[in-house]
Amino acid sequence: MKNWLLVSFLCIVSQFAVAQIAIVQDQSGDIQIPAVNIYTTDKSFATEEDVTKFLEQEHDILSLPGYVTTLIRSTKSLTGKHFTYSVKKNGYPIHNAQIRIHTDLVENVLFMQDNVPFIDIIFPENQNKTKKVIVLSNGIWALADFEKLHDAFDSERIIVDGEVQGLITQKLFYTVPDTQVKAQVFLVNPLNTAEKSYGSPYIDSSDLDVPQLNAERKWVDMTAEHENDTFWLKSDRYYFGNVSNPITPQTFSLTDTFSFKRSQYQFEDVNAFYHITNMSNHVEQLGFSNALPDTLVIDAHGYNGSDFSSFNYGVSPVELEFGEGGVDDAEDGEIVVHEFSHALAFVAGGDSYANTRDRSAMEEGNADYFSASYSKSYTDFAWKKMFNWDGHNPFFEGVTIGAKLQYPQDMTGNSNADREIWSTPLMCIYDKIGRASCDSLVLEHLFYQYKTATIPDMANILLTVDSLLFNKRYHQDIRSCFSVHNILLSEGKKLEFNQLFNAYNTDGFSTGMEDASILSKSGQRFGYTISNDIGQVISQESNVLQLNVPTQEFKSGIYFVELKLDGFTSFLKIIKY
Repeated sequence: MKNWLLVSFLCIVSQFAVAQIAIVQDQSGDIQIPAVNIYTTDKSFATEEDVTKFLEQEHDILSLPGYVTTLIRSTKSLTGKHFTYSVKKNGYPIHNAQIRIHTDLVENVLFMQDNVPFIDIIFPENQNKTKKVIVLSNGIWALADFEKLHDAFDSERIIVDGEVQGLITQKLFYTVPDTQVKAQVFLVNPLNTAEKSYGSPYIDSSDLDVPQLNAERKWVDMTAEHENDTFWLKSDRYYFGNVSNPITPQTFSLTDTFSFKRSQYQFEDVNAFYHITNMSNHVEQLGFSNALPDTLVIDAHGYNGSDFSSFNYGVSPVELEFGEGGVDDAEDGEIVVHEFSHALAFVAGGDSYANTRDRSAMEEGNADYFSASYSKSYTDFAWKKMFNWDGHNPFFEGVTIGAKLQYPQDMTGNSNADREIWSTPLMCIYDKIGRASCDSLVLEHLFYQYKTATIPDMANILLTVDSLLFNKRYHQDIRSCFSVHNILLSEGKKLEFNQLFNAYNTDGFSTGMEDASILSKSGQRFGYTISNDIGQVISQESNVLQLNVPTQEFKSGIYFVELKLDGFTSFLKIIKY
């Protein structure tokens, strides 16, 4: 790159070797995607047009013939502004290629996430209406067709030269004036409040009005829309619609009270609406209204009675769809908040989801975290067993939080197994710093997600968010929780240089041919002291992004570089002949 400076997350031999992009396997099949580089720059931009113009002029790959980038989304969070770009080559979208630029609130660039690959193939300009996409399949860039299957999952087959190379879905699965009203719901499910395990009489019983289950309905206050002397489950953001069968009428009440039993379809509507709006209010109170969907359609009776639930992001407006197989999913507030959390991630991250191993694990892990955090705000009972009403029964096993899985060796490529490696350290942080602070950290980090993020990438982003939101108040807690899983380094006094930093051109420095430079692997600022072999300080600073060591300013001799970052100290010896 011309003016971009590589600072973290990928070990690349040359500082500017952008063409050497790593390829990772996409779980959707044989389709592969490029890994992400992280860059910083000292630029600032006054307008969105300035950002786009800068990319087109200064980005080496985008300046090549045939490449076009398009700003598809910009949003604002508590710490900055976030711009998301798609990339095309010869008029065709590049599968999962993405640029995200993050600035502070006064438009100074914090960093850029970029996975745009160099493609030396010239494809014919798109002459037809078919949906063709450039993919990397079996090591070769090729044009693919995305064929919609029109199944329950909105799946699309990826077809290259007539052969199916993968399958993707645009649903994330689990496997006006308002008026205050009273309602009966589960908080957050009947097993939690009864402090019981799944078993008779605390079983689904095909939605029958089991007295012990109806007794676990709790009175709550919530808002509904009042129109023509009727109260409707509706707000300026959320409303009910029939996404799929079975078709149910709209739930309403002629009084300001919504009281239904389990045997009535309206109960699931009320339960889902309460938990969605209650979680939404919490998000707004923390200052993250920009993460909330403008419009969201809810169907608490979907999937033709099957045991599925999903957030559907491939439609407009986006949808939440809850199945009725086994335990009705909308009866379990943990399921409801989990699926709603996918909507938060989608809105904040600017469509940054991709079906890669780490990104899928974090998508589910983030949703599990918010669900567990929400559930713990009511009771600590059985919170490590997620979805214990819908998932602790003969129909679905649920998931857990708390296993000390190790990264990357315990990763399986199955998001249902891998999600715990992300949700567990997040809940560890929750236990150390509390719900409000931890929810704020995780909500803010959603704005920094990108399609091919890895788990260490986003753990470092949490450290960055903590610096921006809380002035590093929780750095030690974040590090200690992730270090248990081999994701971040634990706090300590001294570490080997190559655990924290990269050094460039030290051989050239020693011969007087090139200047040396040192950068932190995490992209964070650090302090340094350069001393000679008798202990005299040659140079010293406390807060830099990069240390440059000009060879012409140093006499022949041995020099010691002491580097300090986040409570760690590392040393490097350099020699000038």
